[in-house]
Amino acid sequence: MSIPLNLYGGRIFFYLLKKFRRIFFVNNLDFKVGDDFTTSFWLSSWLKEETISSLFPSLFAISRLQDASIASTGGWINGEWHWNDFGNPIFPDSETGAAAMLRLLLGQQPSVSMVCAADVPRWRRTEDFRFSLSSCYGALCVRYTQYGPPNCFDFVWDYLWKIEAPLKCKAFEWKCFLNRIATKDLLVHRDISFAPSNLACVFCDGCAESSSHYLLLCQRVNEVWLQIASWIGLSDYKAGDFKESFWKWHLFCRRKNLKKGKVGCVWLTTIWSLWVFKNGIIFKDWVWNSRDAVWGVKALLWRWAFIENISQPNCNFYEFDKNSLLYFS
Repeated sequence: MSIPLNLYGGRIFFYLLKKFRRIFFVNNLDFKVGDDFTTSFWLSSWLKEETISSLFPSLFAISRLQDASIASTGGWINGEWHWNDFGNPIFPDSETGAAAMLRLLLGQQPSVSMVCAADVPRWRRTEDFRFSLSSCYGALCVRYTQYGPPNCFDFVWDYLWKIEAPLKCKAFEWKCFLNRIATKDLLVHRDISFAPSNLACVFCDGCAESSSHYLLLCQRVNEVWLQIASWIGLSDYKAGDFKESFWKWHLFCRRKNLKKGKVGCVWLTTIWSLWVFKNGIIFKDWVWNSRDAVWGVKALLWRWAFIENISQPNCNFYEFDKNSLLYFS
């Protein structure tokens, strides 16, 4: 399945919802059966998690009662419920086995009730069986996007929006956590073509560009992380993904008794500065220089020291460079 290139974010969700709404909702609904007059025999998930039409597609294809309700596919005889021929008076020899299996399956279920209540559809994706937009979105994501194993650092979301930094930088960090930055590997995934020689990282020009590579794992970027970590006294700074990296820097700064809103500033400043430097190389013909990148991080962090909760209003850059964490404590 290919998604139109002009769709992004929430628009992809509504595109999928519109394109697959019938199949999607049918597969995620089951029914609390009442009088059986409103629940479809073939197209509703009332018997198992799947519809009968998906369990027995060949029988459904030849049935003349494809839109019939449960109550319309049988009747009461002397107080007992009996199923009819499912819209197939004469089954082909090739389908007699499938018909027998269907009757056996139906025989294992409770018969049609005599309750004077309407059939109630229930949303399978929530514990209380009530539909919610978030559960619908999650169900679509599980089906149409690739999910890896659970991340043990998912709790870092709670600290993201508490950082005292510009909103656009925190939004960028959020996109890093979601792996939604417009890097070459994701653009290729959305059918935006690149020449094979143009897929390499703009910093090292050796590995394929991905968000985790050119912001965390690239050899040249590692020089910046090493110098910033040495600057504040952090030794164990390497990590394989954004959440783990954020938590290592956050935990170190918290142990240094930094203020709550300033704890994540060092990590976020470094990530944002590397992103700005990458755009400068692409759009402004900048040339990579790790020294310039490090000084860019320090200068931006110095500016962020004066956002919201200010402890040292008269701090100059020279004093800040000597002991940066003091001005965040």
